[in-house]
Amino acid sequence: MNFESKILSREISQLLWEREETLSTAESCTGGLVASRIIEIPGASAVFKCGVVAYQNEIKENVLGVPCEIIKEHTEVSAECALAMARGVAR
Repeated sequence: MNFESKILSREISQLLWEREETLSTAESCTGGLVASRIIEIPGASAVFKCGVVAYQNEIKENVLGVPCEIIKEHTEVSAECALAMARGVAR
């Protein structure tokens, strides 16, 4: 992890801890990189709940609940799909 990424990950973890909030990730093209960066920080288990790598559309739909219409209309790499994935992992 480069220096800037480590600082950002540490800052995110610290903010979550201070606010007594947690983080879950739903990733596709990044293949779990965001979750990986967060859990490299000592104490991450206090703020990190889970990460889902939904690379295939079937997983986006069946695990995260992304409506197939969103993927058909906007594609799996759209902002609409990312928002639906975020909502799904939050559930």
